[in-house]
This record gives sequence, C-alpha cells and structure tokens, in this order.
Amino acid sequence: MNPNNTRNILNYLRTRTKNNPIKMIDLSNMFAISTRELRHVIRSLRAESHQPICGDNRGYYFARTRKEWEEGGSSKLRSRAKSLNECADGGDKYFTDKETSQESLFVDPLKEISPYD
Repeated sequence: MNPNNTRNILNYLRTRTKNNPIKMIDLSNMFAISTRELRHVIRSLRAESHQPICGDNRGYYFARTRKEWEEGGSSKLRSRAKSLNECADGGDKYFTDKETSQESLFVDPLKEISPYD
C-alpha cells in the first residue's frame, strides 16, 4: 500500500464523524483501492498507528472522544475477536474430541448426533 494513500485515507477519515460516516465502498472508490485493501489499511491505521477509527453498518468514522471510541470501535472489535476465538476453539475441540478415532473425522456434519453415542 502506498504510504501517501494511507495518509490521505487517514486525513479524509478525520473529517468523518459518528453522524457523518462514509461507507466502505464509497471510500474504496474514492481512493481507487479494493475493499479488501481498504480493510487492510484500516486495520493498520488502528493497530500500528493507533488511530481511533470506528466502523458500523453506516460506514467508517473517526472517534472524537474516548466514549465514542469505546462504543463504536473497541467494544465491537473485542466482540468480533471473541467470536472468532470461539469459532477457532470449536474447530480445535472437534479434532481433540475425535483424535482417538480416524473414522470419526468423516462424520456427516448434517446428521444429527445422538447424545447416547
């Protein structure tokens, strides 16, 4: 990613508020980058540059206060991280529970499992 583009995205996001967010597709079109690349830029700005960029179903915006960041940024990111960890744990548990039987790795996931098996 072009560092100037990243800086320009940050400068633009600083003009957007909770009451005036910008949709991801509009922001990616504005800077002629893919939405995937934009998500990478936003992640980098949050994690590496410590910028309080919030996002919700209305779009991205720059938090003006700690309360705004906690409500629109950190709490949502922590919730998503928790959910992703739970998903990873579920997959790990499947294989841990099934390690003793190679055959059980190929159980039909749509078939109802009896609690008496």
